[in-house]
Amino acid sequence: MNDISKITQFGDFYQINAEFNIEKLFDELEDHKDKWAKYNPRKDWIKRDGLCILNERGECGPGPALDSLGEWNKEYGTKFQEEDFNVPTELYKESSELQRVVGPMLNWSVRSHFLRLPPGGYFPPHRDNVYGEQTSFRLIWALENCNPPHCRFMLEDKTLNFEYGQCYVVNTTKVHTLFNCSANYDSIWLVINAQVTDESIRFVQDNLSER
Repeated sequence: MNDISKITQFGDFYQINAEFNIEKLFDELEDHKDKWAKYNPRKDWIKRDGLCILNERGECGPGPALDSLGEWNKEYGTKFQEEDFNVPTELYKESSELQRVVGPMLNWSVRSHFLRLPPGGYFPPHRDNVYGEQTSFRLIWALENCNPPHCRFMLEDKTLNFEYGQCYVVNTTKVHTLFNCSANYDSIWLVINAQVTDESIRFVQDNLSER
C-alpha cells in the first residue's frame, strides 16, 4: 500500500523541480481561450473557471471534471472516480510546454486543469480529503497574480508565497482557502491531482528543489 506520509514527510508546502516557461505556456493557451468553462457550476455565484488538461473524455469544456464529482454522479447516475479522469485533452496534445513539464507525471496524474479566478473569485475554507484513505495529493503552479497583496492562498493560518512557474506540493488535506481581491486582474493557476503511487513518490523524492 502506498503511503501519503512519504509525500507529506517533506512538509505541507514545498517546491519540486518542474518549472514552466510561463510566456510560452500562455502563448500556447491562446488558441484555446474560448474553451474555459465554469468551475463547479452548482455554485454559480462564485467567480471561477477551469480549462481541462486531463479529464474523462479528452476534450476541453464543461463536464464532471470541473464539477462536484459526488453531485454529478448523483444527478446523472454515473460512477466516476478520480482515476477515470486521466485522458489528455486537445489542450495538452497541442502544447509542447505542457508535454515537457506534465509529460513525466502523466502516468500518475488524474483530474487536472488550469484555474482562473476573476476579481472576487475565491475558494472558501475546505479540505480536499476527509473520509477514507488519502490516495492523491496536489501539485500546484502559480502562473499570474497569485501572491499578496492582490491574491492570497491561505494554508490554515499561513499565507503562502509562490515563485511563478515553479511547482509546489501543497498539503490540501489541511484547511485552505484562496481569494482574488484585486480589482482588475485574473488569478491563474495550474493544479494536478496526483495519485499516490511508487512512481509519483519517487518523482517527488528525485526532484526536491532542496535536498
